[in-house]
Amino acid sequence: MFEYYIKDGSLTFRWNNCINGFNMPLKIYHDNKPLTVKPLTRWNTIKLEGSGDDITVDKDFYVAVMNMMGKENGTR
Repeated sequence: MFEYYIKDGSLTFRWNNCINGFNMPLKIYHDNKPLTVKPLTRWNTIKLEGSGDDITVDKDFYVAVMNMMGKENGTR
């Protein structure tokens, strides 16, 4: 499962419910712009450009997505 939250213009994210060391890159969209992130099983944070407060996972990635601020996006 890809878990994330956005706070103060930063995206914090990780893989959860997977084997230790899992590190598949993931294509997401923020403000309709593509971005490739490299989640690990520990939390990572990157600064986002733009003003949007949510992301979308590319439809070619079949992963469960959880917004840790309380919104589950389901499986993508």
